[in-house]
Amino acid sequence: MDDTPKEPAAAPEATDGGEPPIDLDISQTVRTLSEHALPLEVGSFEVAQDGAVRPRPDGTPLSLAFQYRGIAFEAQIETAGEARLRLTASLGPLPFTAEAPWNRYFVSRLIAKAGRLPRATLDLREGSEVCIVADMAPPEPRTPAAIMATITALLLEMRPYIEVLRAALPRAEAAEATPL
Repeated sequence: MDDTPKEPAAAPEATDGGEPPIDLDISQTVRTLSEHALPLEVGSFEVAQDGAVRPRPDGTPLSLAFQYRGIAFEAQIETAGEARLRLTASLGPLPFTAEAPWNRYFVSRLIAKAGRLPRATLDLREGSEVCIVADMAPPEPRTPAAIMATITALLLEMRPYIEVLRAALPRAEAAEATPL
């Protein structure tokens, strides 16, 4: 049996991303977070490149992207004033009459009839791209759960239109996404 002291294992040289690990002062992070009232709202803090957590400048919008039913959505969250959450998605191009006359007619009529939904709008954008835009103020406090609940409420309101338009519009092959 060998009783000689062993050297401690060396810290990893690099993370999976090939960058050296961040030397993080956890006590400073805890101190920064503890100086703010609970619950912590989305957008209150940011993580710097050195890994330090610090208060985020007021009024700087947040953005995130996700897929729902195979469609890429972008969310912008205003953090100043009456903070609003805005979802946008391109559902696909309006079909050409020569390709699918019934689909073109149907989609055009649906956009005209749907007009302005309670919290969403269907419209044509540049290049005849069918887009849906939804807007709603998340409840306060704006916690991650409140933001997710707002996104879910908007998606549920838009879902019937998304489903009908998915069937009628030609789409480029989207990345496989698990339906919610």
